Amino acid sequence: MTWQLAILAHQILETVFALIYRNYAKKHTHDHYVTNAVMYLATVVPFGIIWSITQGGVSLDFSNSIWWFFGLAGLLFALGNITAFKANTRVEASQFAIITSFRTVVVVIASWLLLSERLTPTQMTGAIIVFAASLFVISLNRRADAKSKLGFYSIIAAVSAILMGLAVTNEKYILNSVDIATYVVIGWGLQASFMTVLANRQLARVPQLVKDGSIKTILLLGGLRTVAGFCFINALQLSNNASLIASIAALQIILVTIGGYIFLNEKKYGVQKFVAASAAFVGVILLVR
Repeated sequence: MTWQLAILAHQILETVFALIYRNYAKKHTHDHYVTNAVMYLATVVPFGIIWSITQGGVSLDFSNSIWWFFGLAGLLFALGNITAFKANTRVEASQFAIITSFRTVVVVIASWLLLSERLTPTQMTGAIIVFAASLFVISLNRRADAKSKLGFYSIIAAVSAILMGLAVTNEKYILNSVDIATYVVIGWGLQASFMTVLANRQLARVPQLVKDGSIKTILLLGGLRTVAGFCFINALQLSNNASLIASIAALQIILVTIGGYIFLNEKKYGVQKFVAASAAFVGVILLVR
């Protein structure tokens, strides 16, 4: 597989995931804990272990202090995924994609503050553009219908973006000391562990999810997310150009916006959302340069 095919597959799978995820969340507004726990335990972690074995398996040849960062990343990713699900119960897939593009801003700024990475004027311009696009979409929701609490759930989406951005920054630090095969097993395993602990009593919902067939959608979502992740890793390895791959991956913002319009009937403020998605796409490209 070429890197072009790998990143194309990643884009398609992530877009399909976002649309199905939104549709599922609308119907299961209170299953934010159990859905993520089952998704990771049943698909993401098992696939991760199998892939890790093919790459040479787990190596524990890293300092003990890295375990603290593993734990922090696991908790942040767990909370980020849970808040993302909660936001998707009310926020459109297209709006969620635009708002959570703010995650890239968090990664760049957090990496500058915590990892001493370079922050250029171009990146600052990109950060402002992405922030403005996210804020614009949140303002659309606040104007649209105050009684629906869309504005509140848009803020939850922004919180999810912040949590995921901090988690990715932590992940970047860990990967300076740990290979990807090891991170996939330990990192994803800890994320699943935290999600399971947080799910707590909601795990009693699993038999009902099996009975009504919802488990099939959860497994599908887990499979899409996992394979998309491996396609992204493969594209990075084949191209050896992280900035290029990240720039192309940013197209997902526009693809989800178009997909939401066509398949989920997210037609309200269609022009405004497309403009905001395009602006966010440009901003992300500037951020990852």
